[in-house]
Amino acid sequence: MPSLNISTNVSLPKDVEVKVMLEASRIISEELGKPMSYITVSYQTVSMIWNGTGDPCAQMRLSSLGLPVEANSGISNRIAALLDEHCGIPPNRYCT
Repeated sequence: MPSLNISTNVSLPKDVEVKVMLEASRIISEELGKPMSYITVSYQTVSMIWNGTGDPCAQMRLSSLGLPVEANSGISNRIAALLDEHCGIPPNRYCT
């Protein structure tokens, strides 16, 4: 059962937060070939700095049994684009 935890210093309105989590779930479903009913996504707003600044940043952790290594870059790139679009977090301000 895949689980994605997104921790960020970007607070979003609840409806946008839910939209980000649903889109992340869809991305994971497509990349891993798992039904969305198996996927858990959390979005947590926390105090965080990256490279010595409090500019928008995030840290993500994806866990899944049997996660294929070749899926990592596809998931990471697509989630990066999602965070950039909805949270204003540039791809160089997050890690997985």
